[in-house]
Amino acid sequence: MKEIVNFAIIGLGSISTTHIAALKEIDEANLVAVYDRTIEKAKKSSSYGKCQGV
Repeated sequence: MKEIVNFAIIGLGSISTTHIAALKEIDEANLVAVYDRTIEKAKKSSSYGKCQGV
């Protein structure tokens, strides 16, 4: 059985979309939260993948 690893991304600059896309491709990766000073960026990024919190 593979272990699931939870991830959070803090700061949603230009590279964050690449990181989110990569995490979506890994079955054992679970994006659980994102944070950015701009709430709109955080809400948009949280809609990707399996994110559970902003």
